[in-house]
Amino acid sequence: DVLRDYYSPRDIAAMMEEQTIEISPLAYMRGRSLKNAWIVADEMQNATPNQVKMLLTRIGENSKIVITGDVEQADRKIKENGLFDIISRLEKYQVQGIAHCNLSRRDIQRHPIIDEVLHLYSVDED
Repeated sequence: DVLRDYYSPRDIAAMMEEQTIEISPLAYMRGRSLKNAWIVADEMQNATPNQVKMLLTRIGENSKIVITGDVEQADRKIKENGLFDIISRLEKYQVQGIAHCNLSRRDIQRHPIIDEVLHLYSVDED
């Protein structure tokens, strides 16, 4: 859990009680309008296109949504992959207020062995 890298369990509990932060499954976003919020939707390569659409239509006044994920680590096929779908749409059509960026291995800070594992899986198997 990334929050625990930065905050103690007591701090997290206090922020949740004060409603400074909320951790919510994607399924609980329907019918909501997220105002004055920063929303981080992580691991979205496992969301469907309809789930990503639903999330993006929740954005309200003074809010920002950050969608993260890795299409190479998806459990869903490309046609069912919400992250791949939104990236494809943004490559075809520019939408004012929406930006998209790709990160390379050099941008990602992980344990050094991860680069070796990724290289291992990128080598063609003949």
